[in-house]
Amino acid sequence: MSLSDDVKAAARAIGFDTMKIAAPASPPRASSFPAWLQQGKHGSMMWLARDPERRLHPQNIMPDVRSILLFGRNYHQTLPHHILTDPSRGRIASYAWGRDYHKTLTSRLKKLAVEIERLAGRDIHARRYVDTGPLLEK
Repeated sequence: MSLSDDVKAAARAIGFDTMKIAAPASPPRASSFPAWLQQGKHGSMMWLARDPERRLHPQNIMPDVRSILLFGRNYHQTLPHHILTDPSRGRIASYAWGRDYHKTLTSRLKKLAVEIERLAGRDIHARRYVDTGPLLEK
């Protein structure tokens, strides 16, 4: 197996449902981001307008980046029938049931970074973002 295959297997073992490895590149529509900001489409999310150039390419954050690892985890939970049918309750999104996904995923990403170093046989420099970093992620 290749290192990529080993890393994907480790990601599954740690609890990720899917993983992809990508070259560090600007997202397909990154060039429209400045105009999107100019039109005020970021609303009250002012952090999006801070240093927008930094968000346009992964190398603006990590000049030596070689790969981007993307992970997915299904957080769907079947809610108990008595909760779904109780007229006094509102609907709560599945991701909000249970532990904060930022904490859960960050913990798994830390474990995976250690495992990648072991598999690669060398230190790696990794950054973990769970929809918290300056990268344009969609």
